[in-house]
Amino acid sequence: MINHLPTPQELNDQSKYTFKQYSVNLDAIDDRHYKSHSDLLKEMIVQRLIQDFQLVPQDIIAHITRKYGEIGWKNKRQMPSNMNGNPMGRAGSTSFLQRPNSNSGIQYALSMGHRIHTLSYNESTEDIEVVQYQAVETKNYLSNMQSYQYMIWVPLSESFQKDKQRFEKFKYEYRWNKLDNMLCGDPEKSMTEDSRYRRVSFGLIPDSNMSEEKETEYIHNFQLLLNYLNKQIGEDAEEQIYIKVVRTSDSKDSSELSPGRVENKRRNASQSHRSMNRMKRYTIKLSKGKEKYQWMVIVMGASFYTKRSYHISFHWLVASGSKIDAQVQMLKRRCSQYGLRLITFPQYSKSANLRLHPLISPVSVLIEETEVARKAESVLTTEFNFIDDGSLIVEASDVQLQVFEFQVDRWGRQKLTARQFVHHTGCVFVRVLEDARGAFGFFWIDNRKLTRDSELMTQTAQKLYQDFRAFVDCARAKFASGQMSL
Repeated sequence: MINHLPTPQELNDQSKYTFKQYSVNLDAIDDRHYKSHSDLLKEMIVQRLIQDFQLVPQDIIAHITRKYGEIGWKNKRQMPSNMNGNPMGRAGSTSFLQRPNSNSGIQYALSMGHRIHTLSYNESTEDIEVVQYQAVETKNYLSNMQSYQYMIWVPLSESFQKDKQRFEKFKYEYRWNKLDNMLCGDPEKSMTEDSRYRRVSFGLIPDSNMSEEKETEYIHNFQLLLNYLNKQIGEDAEEQIYIKVVRTSDSKDSSELSPGRVENKRRNASQSHRSMNRMKRYTIKLSKGKEKYQWMVIVMGASFYTKRSYHISFHWLVASGSKIDAQVQMLKRRCSQYGLRLITFPQYSKSANLRLHPLISPVSVLIEETEVARKAESVLTTEFNFIDDGSLIVEASDVQLQVFEFQVDRWGRQKLTARQFVHHTGCVFVRVLEDARGAFGFFWIDNRKLTRDSELMTQTAQKLYQDFRAFVDCARAKFASGQMSL
């Protein structure tokens, strides 16, 4: 808990704080997940505690009420007249504190120092009212942003290498209004990256060389997995799982896969990487009987390519660790039972920023000879048993290769589409970027979910990297001398 809360006069000082004000109501949402506003209010508090807020003790609130309460009790907070209905503005002339025994008495106050939230239940309107205060000084200027360079040991290359991270003093403003409405069950709201949801990710990795018979068996096993997942979603779900299957025997054939039904469809052979990465989301209710409402979202690739990895993720905001762990263990058991190789994927392998983790740094191999680079990318799948793992949009700031020349889009942003591969063991990922002049960057990063607990996986990843470097050196020498046509 925190033992300090600004006085009403300080919070209402326009030169010190801005505020946002909104309310949520269970009755406004058709799909009610909470039996009472009290349950919803408690969950809203929990979400703020997860995001580093601290509860203000009731005796601190009582002290401020006794000393400054009359100022705030005389008039209910009103938005400044110059706001024109915009919920963001300067604090008005009244206090955030309401009389404890009134219809809109304060329930909780939470503080992060420079950010303060008050949440109260208004019995007359059956609304939970939220007021957010933010200190004016919480802006990230150049003076409070710092780039830090350091040397880090990289097990993959067995060497130290230079890396860089950027530190900002203040976090960006979290979209609490969206989150609180999502907790109510608002179908128009969905979890996005700015929701800061918890997650765990997996990849189904096929064999690098499959016969037509093995491919048919692989699809059948995947269908068994879909049958299981549809049972987890429940028969009363708004939508059952339907995943498109793309076979390698004929690149123009695909099918829509669902329990008990496979229909053939056509697809464009030149389907883009973005289409390949499209995801579908389904909600799984985790609570039973009179338990507190808990739920998670299972995120799955919209298309199942038999020659590519297939991504499955669990995303959650309102769920206990034991509930999620139970789902993870059941998924692993089912995949093992159906003969599917399920590998845990770290978040940094799916992020556009490979330096998402400050203590895990990718190893880069720059190849400026376009012909050599294309051959090197080709042998990843033909000789080194890597599998296509999709693509990502990468920004220049995430690459940290000085010689790379990025193309600039019409908004002035420097971005590239990166192709990614994963080894069939799941122990290492390779991300491939090509710049405007045809130079290639190969970014190797090991899967710490596997290598941290397995010496065999660590050695496998290291040997793959060493063999790749040896191939590149040999190919460069032969190409430079004209002895090999690539």
